[in-house]
Amino acid sequence: MLSVQLYSVRDALAENQDRTLARLAEIGFRYVEPFGLGSADKSAAERLVAAKALRRGLDAAGLRVSATHAGLPDDVGPLAEECAEIGADTVFVPHPRMVGGFDEDVFGDPGRLAAFADAVNAAGQALAGAGLRLGYHNHDFEWATLPDGRSGYDAFWASADDAILAELDVYWAT
Repeated sequence: MLSVQLYSVRDALAENQDRTLARLAEIGFRYVEPFGLGSADKSAAERLVAAKALRRGLDAAGLRVSATHAGLPDDVGPLAEECAEIGADTVFVPHPRMVGGFDEDVFGDPGRLAAFADAVNAAGQALAGAGLRLGYHNHDFEWATLPDGRSGYDAFWASADDAILAELDVYWAT
């Protein structure tokens, strides 16, 4: 399945979401990967309104959702509702700051990294209860070398539950 991450066309989406989705379908995409669900800068009600608008645009363009990038709120119920609205069954955390209390520096600190993995694991279990799968999307900072010689990326996956999925962004994995 070939899918486009909608963050890559975020400016066009902000200008005209429906036209952008239609254009993606015109050029051959059948799947998209939205972003912004579970965002802490909007209320759950605002996010659901946005998810409903996205659903209308997806339906009009004949597009389906392959997965979504989302923040992980303390209460995953509203996020699960947003995912159901857009037809997503898989959520990828696109950055540590999308998990409460963390930032990209966790990948250079073994103790904080273990706590981050625990938080992701707990969220994965909570989302599984809502019928959703959870994964992690990397950037460049995960490749920081820890004192034991492993990369933060490797250390994270050593602590992540087997149910947590990897979305390897090969642009950053160099």
